[in-house]
Amino acid sequence: MNRTTAVALIAAGIVGIAGGTVSAVVRGEDTGTTPSPVSSRTPKATPKVTSKVTPSASPSATSTSSPSAVAEPGPAETNEPLLYAKGGKIHDGTRVVAFPKGRVQRLARAGDGWLVATSASVEDFVTFNLWWLTDSTPARRLAEVSSWDPDADGRRVAAYDVNAGQVKVWSLPTTKVTGVYATEGSPVLTPGFAGHDVLISQDIGTQIDLVRWNPDTGHSKIIGIGYDALSLSPGGSYLTGAVGPEGASGDTNPCLHLESTYLKKHHVSWKTCDWRVDSSPTRFSPDGTRLIAIPADSDGFGPGEFGIIDASDGPRKLVATVKAPALTLGAEWADNDHLYLYGSNNEDTASGGMWIKRCDLEGQCTPVATAKGNLTVGSGL
Repeated sequence: MNRTTAVALIAAGIVGIAGGTVSAVVRGEDTGTTPSPVSSRTPKATPKVTSKVTPSASPSATSTSSPSAVAEPGPAETNEPLLYAKGGKIHDGTRVVAFPKGRVQRLARAGDGWLVATSASVEDFVTFNLWWLTDSTPARRLAEVSSWDPDADGRRVAAYDVNAGQVKVWSLPTTKVTGVYATEGSPVLTPGFAGHDVLISQDIGTQIDLVRWNPDTGHSKIIGIGYDALSLSPGGSYLTGAVGPEGASGDTNPCLHLESTYLKKHHVSWKTCDWRVDSSPTRFSPDGTRLIAIPADSDGFGPGEFGIIDASDGPRKLVATVKAPALTLGAEWADNDHLYLYGSNNEDTASGGMWIKRCDLEGQCTPVATAKGNLTVGSGL
């Protein structure tokens, strides 16, 4: 998944994420600063541990692999500049492209262009119009979608077309539909690429099924009980989501569950009820070996801290905890050992303005951008 780090903040409310960016949208005059390019670097061999707690609900190891984290297949880490949208334009390093199709809510790099999501209506921040454009080609609308995910190469995107009631795969840059999965009336919560295939979290009413679908052949099969808030690692080797303490999805007090996909030779599965997934889908680090989570008892305006958990085949230890500044709303990965924390200057985000900071796992943060207008900031992963 060639995801970007993301959150959507609309006026005074927070909207769920799919396919993502950091999107700070606040009513008022636009005084946002222009983010400077950010360099990524190789993760530290031994990140500083601010907590030595191992998730207590994690079972014993289910794999004989070495505890050391081994990067999964996926996009290589690069020195990419920040990607953001402001004032009707998309900025990606030295590339600036006009986007006149509406207020940008989500943004992701895809091949030599960008996938852009705008609200489907003024009142609706649950579904989005999904567009694709490049420097030289105008924006082309794909569909009205509720969730979407580019593949690791940025050559395809899978999304749930809410009007057709189907999961579709589009080829980029042609924007032609190359695969269709009919949901038979059961809404899709999330589609996500696992290698070539697409894993689909589908609500069938009595439970959430996890479906593996080959968009070329059309073959599909149920591979297990699905997860609320399904998210796949960049190379598709792992998935995570929210399940109840007894394993059923949809529980009011969900636990964090990680499981390997068919791409892994040795099956990996563990669960912890001390931590849970946050509202953003970009929970895995770019190399797929770390997972960002929040304490299970987090509530209120935003989490007070973020836990970084070893998501490899190893011991699933808590690698670090990052304390959050006041009025932090969430966090996303900047690279394998840096986070973007985002928040508000005031509980009334419509008047207080937004901030974004880049933080290491030791809690040292550097301001990246502020805005009192429409500012959508992302980082290519």
